[in-house]
Amino acid sequence: DEVQLWKERYKRYDKITFISQVKHDQVPLYQKAADLLYHGISRETPTWWCCSPLKIFEYMASGVPVISTRIGS
Repeated sequence: DEVQLWKERYKRYDKITFISQVKHDQVPLYQKAADLLYHGISRETPTWWCCSPLKIFEYMASGVPVISTRIGS
């Protein structure tokens, strides 16, 4: 459902691809194939103040540019 929500929201941009869940061992392949990786969080996210930044470090390990916010823990 969430993938469909984002696809609908950004349907005017034909170069964005939203992918549903993939097997854990395939995640690095998708990350390395991406032009950039996005980690979005805002103060509207209920857990913004205690979210772990581990996803960002995982993204950084891929060597692909990362776009992220500066809020959260």
